[in-house]
Amino acid sequence: MIAKFKAAGTRTIQRNGPRTLIYGEILEGLVSKGMWVNIPFGQSISIDCLIEAVEFTNFRENAKRNICLVLKCANGVEDHSLLEMLDFESEILEIYRYD
Repeated sequence: MIAKFKAAGTRTIQRNGPRTLIYGEILEGLVSKGMWVNIPFGQSISIDCLIEAVEFTNFRENAKRNICLVLKCANGVEDHSLLEMLDFESEILEIYRYD
């Protein structure tokens, strides 16, 4: 693990295909394009998504600017649809680099 990211929420957009945005704050470490975020589904299942970009955003009115991770999932539309259904608020996600 290289970094930890605390999610405040998610959105799905179309940017050269489906992309999931997870916005929140970096708790520790550095996060950059080309790293991977591990998204758990319960105790034993998870998926890894590629971080295509790291941007600033403020989706909620009167909210501080959040860091936004733009994710591309390996299984495309299916993984993005699954992520869209999950509630990531306050979830702590681990960021990795696969070399």
